[in-house]
Amino acid sequence: MMAMIDCIRNGTTTIFDHHSSPGAVTGSLFRIAEAAHQTGLRSCLCYEVTDREGEEVTALSIDENRAFLQYCRQSGDSLLRGLFGLHASFTVSDKTIARCTDAAAGLNTGFHIHVAEAASDQAQCQLEHGARVVHRLHDLGVLGGRTSPPTASMSIPARSICCRQPVPTLFTTLNPTWAMQWAALQCWTWPVAGCASGWGAMATPATCSSR
Repeated sequence: MMAMIDCIRNGTTTIFDHHSSPGAVTGSLFRIAEAAHQTGLRSCLCYEVTDREGEEVTALSIDENRAFLQYCRQSGDSLLRGLFGLHASFTVSDKTIARCTDAAAGLNTGFHIHVAEAASDQAQCQLEHGARVVHRLHDLGVLGGRTSPPTASMSIPARSICCRQPVPTLFTTLNPTWAMQWAALQCWTWPVAGCASGWGAMATPATCSSR
């Protein structure tokens, strides 16, 4: 709640939260959504699935994403959206990604994942999977055949790419604030569950004063 109040004080009205609380997974997105409802913030939430915390937490994380996405579809709340969260390529196995794409099936949603968040992420992916991160994610169905990601330099505005995609997945490693603003603005104009946004290094919330 305090973080959301701080967002409002600084002019941020839309947030994308890639949440993790391995000691309290179940219901965590619903608690965040309640705080967002009380403050009036537009929120696009997900829980990061990772293999780092063990099989039990992985399973709970997948269930939390699916339950929350189903709730978002049924709630009719115009200020609330969900995505399916994955931490990063180097912390999720092919098996776990397959479980996530299966769980997301039929929910008309995208994924929120940190893509190539460091050189080591690319190196590990090439060593263990024989492909770069984006290629691996595409091959495993995270990006999908109708997803068009921006380049790392963000030479093309996010709006011009994502608006023509029915289930957009947007990611960048350079954290351009203007691109995040476009994503936040456009997310509520798409007839889908949301726009996926991932970044390589931690970034501040995008400031988006349009409501």
